[in-house]
Amino acid sequence: MNNNIIAEIIKISHLLRRQVGCMNNNEDFHSRLGITGVRIVKYLAVNKEKDVFQKDIEDYFSLRASSVSATLKKLENKEFIIKEAVDYDARLKRIKLTEKAFNLHAEKVLQYENLEKSIEESMTLEEINELDRLLKKLAKALD
Repeated sequence: MNNNIIAEIIKISHLLRRQVGCMNNNEDFHSRLGITGVRIVKYLAVNKEKDVFQKDIEDYFSLRASSVSATLKKLENKEFIIKEAVDYDARLKRIKLTEKAFNLHAEKVLQYENLEKSIEESMTLEEINELDRLLKKLAKALD
């Protein structure tokens, strides 16, 4: 077989990132936060009703403490998160998104939804279902 599946996946990944990054005139959200930062912001947004600590992020993403610590420091310096002490344990700091981060997250969610709609409009329902099935199969093979 002479297919170059990995190259095509990488090409599509780059095209998607470029498309999302070019949807506004602001500096790209991904370049401001990095991939791990973007994932952490999304995690914090989804879990905004819960107390989230660094250890939760380490466990959820299977990342080392040093990696999470560096990313959280970057997010804090860019004013995307704040760390709050909890009264029941002086060692713990609850991590919360700032309004700035919520606004950017909401903007990106809308951009992703618009891009998803555009992609769906270019395919039939059968093609979408088949692509979804194949992507899940690929993810499982790579896991």
